[in-house]
Amino acid sequence: MLTINKKENRIQIDLEIFLINRSNQTLNLFILAAAIKKQIESVYKGKFGELELVTTVNVKPLYKYHLRSLYNKMVIAVSPYITNDNAAEADFKGLLIKLNPKHIESIISGNNKRTIPHELGHLLGLEHPHANAAFESVNLKASILEQSISNDEKTTNLMCQSWYIQKAGIDLNAALSLTQGQVELIYENYSFKKLSNNYHIKRGFLNYKWIGKI
Repeated sequence: MLTINKKENRIQIDLEIFLINRSNQTLNLFILAAAIKKQIESVYKGKFGELELVTTVNVKPLYKYHLRSLYNKMVIAVSPYITNDNAAEADFKGLLIKLNPKHIESIISGNNKRTIPHELGHLLGLEHPHANAAFESVNLKASILEQSISNDEKTTNLMCQSWYIQKAGIDLNAALSLTQGQVELIYENYSFKKLSNNYHIKRGFLNYKWIGKI
């Protein structure tokens, strides 16, 4: 569930996220859920130019579930099926974040505070503001609000890829900032119903099934 409300210059994001484990690794999902909640609420909070952003997150660990209960819901799945063995990946404007089991401990410990908020940004419709594999560049596929982010701002921006931050000599956990334009874009995406477009759970005639490797 995702709801975003705006009153004057204050934007409120409310998230309900279901956390599941699709890997063979034994995990304490309640500890992981607490880390996810803390990281999201700390990053998506504060003053961004003229806007104030407040976010509340309810992460629900599920050890047993039916696909029917997850249909059209926001899901974080610990999964071994991650492209290029990245820490995580997400549906752009979708409903699913997949976490690499190899990186769970660093997220729980706080050594990695960036992966979860970054991937959530993609679910909220935020692009990488730079072009792929090009330092100090502009992503022409991004919105105008994202293209306007300066090169200096990119070095600490949440939505820049990790290699970009490291090339700038910045600690990844220090690159958690958002611009006013990005916050405006999140609300715009929600208002114009551009979010929750990708569904990895398909409703069939008799049952529900995953689409692709989860």
